Amino acid sequence: MTFRQNNKAPGLKFYAGALFWLALLALIFFNAPKVFLKNITTKAVLFFAPELAGLRASRQNLALLLRIADLEHENELLRKSLGLRPAQTISAKVIFGGGYFFMDAVFINVGNEAGARPGDLVTSEDGVLVGKIVESSSGWSKVLLFGGVGEEAALRLGKEPGAPVGAMGRGGGEFIAELPAGADVEVGDAARFSDLPDYIAGLVDKIAVEEGSKLKRVFIKTPFSPSALYEVRVLLKK
Repeated sequence: MTFRQNNKAPGLKFYAGALFWLALLALIFFNAPKVFLKNITTKAVLFFAPELAGLRASRQNLALLLRIADLEHENELLRKSLGLRPAQTISAKVIFGGGYFFMDAVFINVGNEAGARPGDLVTSEDGVLVGKIVESSSGWSKVLLFGGVGEEAALRLGKEPGAPVGAMGRGGGEFIAELPAGADVEVGDAARFSDLPDYIAGLVDKIAVEEGSKLKRVFIKTPFSPSALYEVRVLLKK
């Protein structure tokens, strides 16, 4: 009986070894691919993450640019529906100017060959109204300065302009207006023509109030001297 027991022992070892190797092979062939694929997928995501983030950012930027373009198009359509057009301007140099009390005009070196026509507005380089072209020829135009002696104008004054007030030109780009003594107007406030509200006509230079008077006199002056004008811009009409 002892001999028979010794003959059975090798068989048990064989089966145990076979089960071990089968289990090992199962782990290799069934679990290893899953782990391997997981590792590969993780590394691929990490590798392409910056590119994916960049792509998302690019798409967002593109969407923003498209939206801006849409808004600009809508704004342009709105301006057209209201009859508004962006002003086309040309630069010009003053070739002869005044600055004297009796001289309220200057001459510039652009004329009808450049598109300048009578009625075109002229501003300083800073966008302050200078005057209006009254005569144009080849190579030159005559600009009548605003605020000429005896010129009547409707101006809006103050930080929050109300109803326009009547003003009288004093020459050299200056105006004078009378307002109620309690009107909220201070030295340095901008004055604008009621029919050209986008442009400054001058600044309040001085305010005079006589004792007991219900009115005050407001002196409006351009922030530049007509005699010192050198470069201007002509706003061409469409």
